[in-house]
This record gives sequence, C-alpha cells and structure tokens, in this order.
Amino acid sequence: MDENFNCTEPCTKTEAEQPPVSQKSRTAALILAIVVGSMGINRFYLGIKGGTTRLVRYIIAMTMSGVVFGIFFVVMAMSQGIADIYYYDSGSIITTLLTLIAVDYAALAVMIGMLVPNTIGAVKDIVRTAKGTITDGQGLPVTQW
Repeated sequence: MDENFNCTEPCTKTEAEQPPVSQKSRTAALILAIVVGSMGINRFYLGIKGGTTRLVRYIIAMTMSGVVFGIFFVVMAMSQGIADIYYYDSGSIITTLLTLIAVDYAALAVMIGMLVPNTIGAVKDIVRTAKGTITDGQGLPVTQW
C-alpha cells in the first residue's frame, strides 16, 4: 500500500493529474468525417497523416469519373449515329467503339480503385471518432464533444 495514499472519501483526479486531451472538437471531426471523410478533410482538421493522399486519390477518381461518363456518352452517340463527325467504314467504327469501351472500363476500374480505400478509411475514421479513440496530430485523444 502506498504510504501517501490516505483518501477516506472517493478520490478524484485533479486537473493536473488528468491525461492531456486534444482541444479539437469531436463533434466537428465527426461531422467532417461523415460529410467529406472520403476526401480526407477531417484528417486535415485533426492534423493527422493521410489527408493529402485521400484528397489526391479523390481528385483522380473524380477526373476518371468525368472520363468514364464522357466516353460513355461518345460511345452512345456513335452507336446511335448521332456523332457522324468523321467518315467511318463499318469495320473501323466497330474497332473505335470497342476501343472506347475498353478505355471506359479501364477508367472505371481506376476510379473504383481510388474510391474504395478512401471510403474504407472514411468509415474507419467515423467509427474511431464516434467511439472517441481517434487522436489528433500530436497524439492526443479527441474526446471533447
């Protein structure tokens, strides 16, 4: 038994004995994680690693989605005979359509490949923030709502 321990009532830790916690708002971190977590904005707020990587992956994925939908509409227009800008014989239009479809699927695969890790990371951040186990850039727990 510790000789300095002589509490007769339930002892509470003084403010000086409390472990340090982050001054960041857990509410703000949770809202950011839910709304823009897949972009990594919540990580920028908390000052933790991974925000830049998520943002870059998100930008690449959104660029790829533009490519995917752009090619999709070009292919649809060409297959309907709307986009007769150039003269195609029957063999070259099939080759062109198949090439565009292949590029479209490749862009779609890149887009999905970029978004899946972001989504998984965002869900992890949401759970960790809601549970109060996430830390800020200094390693302090973000517990204050």
